[in-house]
Amino acid sequence: GLDPEVLQKFPILQFSLDRSDSKNKNSASATTKKGKIIDGPVECAVCLGNFEEGELLRILPACGHLFHPDCIDAWLHTHSTCPLCR
Repeated sequence: GLDPEVLQKFPILQFSLDRSDSKNKNSASATTKKGKIIDGPVECAVCLGNFEEGELLRILPACGHLFHPDCIDAWLHTHSTCPLCR
């Protein structure tokens, strides 16, 4: 797995639903403090729980996938790859 100090350096983003694309109910976005928008799925691939409006998410820098911080931190404690990219 990855060192906890490395995990804490991965960015945290705030989740918000993307209402501009009403055809795709699985569309979502997350914004950084600098306003950057990341598109992705609306559920955490680790716990399968839906992301909630305003919830903080961790993004994996190498692939851009989003997860609940507690979920991905636990995953990466025992694995060294993204659960979606493996």
